[in-house]
Amino acid sequence: KLGVPGEHVVMNSLGMIAVVQEMGGDLAKALMCLASLSAPKGRGARSEVHLENGSFLLIDESYNANPASMAAAMAAIGQVDPKNHGRRIAVLGDMLELGEHSSGLHAQLTKPLLAAGIDLLFACGPHMKNLFDAVPSARRGVYAATSEELKKSLLHSVRANDVVVVKGSLGSRMGLLVTALQELGHASGATSASSEGEE
Repeated sequence: KLGVPGEHVVMNSLGMIAVVQEMGGDLAKALMCLASLSAPKGRGARSEVHLENGSFLLIDESYNANPASMAAAMAAIGQVDPKNHGRRIAVLGDMLELGEHSSGLHAQLTKPLLAAGIDLLFACGPHMKNLFDAVPSARRGVYAATSEELKKSLLHSVRANDVVVVKGSLGSRMGLLVTALQELGHASGATSASSEGEE
């Protein structure tokens, strides 16, 4: 059993197990290490934020982003079933340094987002506007130019039983939104979650 969810984590773990076995290492110890893995802050850390009428799950993927890690994060949230009519909410900021193909690469995130069953998209940044415009109108939450401008609308929208993932390149300042969401209530100790690729 892996301590960190996500298909990409499974594939990486299988590679590690193969290397340990080939090198004659202690396979049982390696498997125990995999079971005790936990994702660090900004790279998939999970916490329950307790509100007066319940709690919501917050997945902090705010440290970096690229197309592959965005797709992996969407797949990971798609594996979480919200309770009692909760929603899957993606809060996404720009993937930076993608060059001339940036607009198209952002718009192409529509497919993994819809496949994951995301109910609402909150987006910020000039590049992420391409994704916001590409998703069906029923899935659009709020778009803003910056994470700071997005904060108020996001905080008013999140409710008990939601599952919220926050992700973007470090320069998109998505960590600001993670902090704001945690401050809505009392966040319990972080639990394990998927780690992501490099920016």
